[in-house]
Amino acid sequence: MNTGAATTTVTVTYHDTSTGATLGTPDVLALAPNAYWGLYQPTGGLPSGDRASAVVTTSTGGQVAVICNEASATSFMSYDGQ
Repeated sequence: MNTGAATTTVTVTYHDTSTGATLGTPDVLALAPNAYWGLYQPTGGLPSGDRASAVVTTSTGGQVAVICNEASATSFMSYDGQ
């Protein structure tokens, strides 16, 4: 969610957790103030079956709040940051 007062470009890049190498294609979106981006990974830039860390960046001065949910057949996890 863009918590700032101006539109900001949000970029999500994915990195291999073992090597740090970039994986897949970065996801990029211009996000209006108070707008939410529900990036759903099966349609995002991380290749299917890969597990990675994600780095979220914004254009100069952008402010976002981030929640990451992870689900499996037996569990559900949620992470947040701002």
